[in-house]
Amino acid sequence: MIFRYYQIIYNARPTSPVLESRYVVHGKQIIIVSIYSIKERPEVLTTDKDKAELFAQPLISHSILDDAGHPFPDVFLQTDKLLHSCHITFAKAAAIVAQLHPCEATGPDSIPVIDLQKCSPELSSVLSRLFGKCISESCFPSLWKFPTVPRVFKNCGDRSNHRNYRPISLLPVNNKVFEINDFLVKYLDTNRLFSDSQYGFRAEQCTVITKRVYRTLNVTVQARAGSLDISKEFDRIWHPELLWKLQFFGVSGSMLNIISSFL
Repeated sequence: MIFRYYQIIYNARPTSPVLESRYVVHGKQIIIVSIYSIKERPEVLTTDKDKAELFAQPLISHSILDDAGHPFPDVFLQTDKLLHSCHITFAKAAAIVAQLHPCEATGPDSIPVIDLQKCSPELSSVLSRLFGKCISESCFPSLWKFPTVPRVFKNCGDRSNHRNYRPISLLPVNNKVFEINDFLVKYLDTNRLFSDSQYGFRAEQCTVITKRVYRTLNVTVQARAGSLDISKEFDRIWHPELLWKLQFFGVSGSMLNIISSFL
């Protein structure tokens, strides 16, 4: 059973039916609305606890996967190369901090990105050593996994209907700096372990699709494509199988263990 915990914070006051807090996400101001009362027939929910549980129900249901009795698929060793570990240097940590948008909303740690950037010359070496310790001990800090999930009104419908709100996940800023994905992607790309048919989340791969469309249009004047959307795909990833497959792609040692700790 896979269960992901979401922390949902509200700032409702009995004296105000609707409160608005303003966040900046990716440079855009987002209005986060806290509702004093939520209608869930036949009840009207007014306490923070009841509202939080109601909003959390769909998030929890999307993150539960019953994998009992399901065997791992057959996977064959894809390479003789190995990715045992990674090291986030002072320069790497400083570069990641510099790339963060200074106006990004804070997570549950309440550390503003702009403050981290101002202190980067002093803190980057500390963060580098901290990340190295986490990797060597294969322990991703639990507090960095839990986001604050405010609800954003969709600007349509009844404000007291919980279905008219969408969640935004705000992670602690240190989670964003502790970036090991770059090492994994570089390893898979360098050793040609990505499928030629995978374009998502890969640099410059969207241009490949564009070129194919252009070539087709030049020849036939018509291009057709089929698209499939898997609902809540990320939330329902089978974690044990993912770790199983990574081993056959040469990911091992502390690298595999820190990924396992994060999941």
